[in-house]
Amino acid sequence: MDLVLALQTIAQDFCDIEPKEPVLIHQDLNDGNTLCSKDPGGSSDRWQLDALIDWEGAVVADPRLVWDTDEPWSTLRLLCLVVRDRWLTIMASRGGVAAASIPRCSMVEIVEDYDQHLQQLLTTKYLRSVTPLIELLGNGRRESYCSCALQ
Repeated sequence: MDLVLALQTIAQDFCDIEPKEPVLIHQDLNDGNTLCSKDPGGSSDRWQLDALIDWEGAVVADPRLVWDTDEPWSTLRLLCLVVRDRWLTIMASRGGVAAASIPRCSMVEIVEDYDQHLQQLLTTKYLRSVTPLIELLGNGRRESYCSCALQ
């Protein structure tokens, strides 16, 4: 419920924002998702972009979602990251098909990212408290969460 209230609060700040033309946003642009080769017509030190891979997280959205550093955009990005990391942790704790649907990543990284993003989000006006991941998982899932986080 804590994140739902934060989302409702931040939604109010978007009421007066003029929308911009939506664009395709990759959302995971990094060295590991770019395929490059040496430029065949150029010098030996020139490279060209051949492809971008891993588009499963792509969205069509307002470009400010990625590039704007002003509020409420930067806080919206933090809120999205916290929701994503919470969801991934809960799915991993369930095991089986639910865990198999999680993108390749380390549970330790997810939990560390969640903690970091959550601490940043708690400094904003949008979130005052949050239920720890371990409590969300319930008694029956705490052991699986801990074993996932330690792998």
